[in-house]
Amino acid sequence: MQPFPGPGGMFQVSRDGGTHPLWRADGKELFYIGADGTMTAVSMDGARSLEAGRPQALFPISISIPTPNQAYAVTKDGQRFLVNATPRKSSDAAPLTVVLNWTAAIPKSR
Repeated sequence: MQPFPGPGGMFQVSRDGGTHPLWRADGKELFYIGADGTMTAVSMDGARSLEAGRPQALFPISISIPTPNQAYAVTKDGQRFLVNATPRKSSDAAPLTVVLNWTAAIPKSR
């Protein structure tokens, strides 16, 4: 990361790298997906200078399609996430039944 427009040096915010960085609306946190597949948050203090806090793991995330585009969205306060994720496989999953032409089964009234 580095200030834009400069001046200022460049520094790494993550510990082991990451992808899909996204700022919280007020600029007080930076979110990214860590190399281990964990949604991560870093608090930022831009009042004095650009200072990053310690990265905090939030929750595991599995992106459905690897993409250079944003794979998630975060609310303005940074408390909720909308993630385009791959569902977990489960043997307990209920089957999905799709009924076609269901209107034909409805009795017709005269």
